[in-house]
Amino acid sequence: MRYIVTSLIFSILFWGGAHADKSNSTPKTPLPEISMGSGKAPVVVINYSSFTCTHCANFHTDVLPKIVEEYIKSGKVRIIFRDYPGDQLSIQAHQLAWCKG
Repeated sequence: MRYIVTSLIFSILFWGGAHADKSNSTPKTPLPEISMGSGKAPVVVINYSSFTCTHCANFHTDVLPKIVEEYIKSGKVRIIFRDYPGDQLSIQAHQLAWCKG
């Protein structure tokens, strides 16, 4: 099921960008993946979050430590973190975080 959803999202993104004008585009280097847990974990969770989202902040302060303790340390789950900025301030915060490293 997870691969079906991922494939569907990838197809939509790929199809939508197929007609973009790429004559003036510069090659882009993909950002490295930020993750926690074993690469061999049977379950992979992808977490999209924004620095200005209060629900995302709640997840990272209250829920994530429990997931780390119970599932990630035991090797059951790997979690991948991805940016999902929701406003201009969040976009700038994500850019600064990537620049800082």
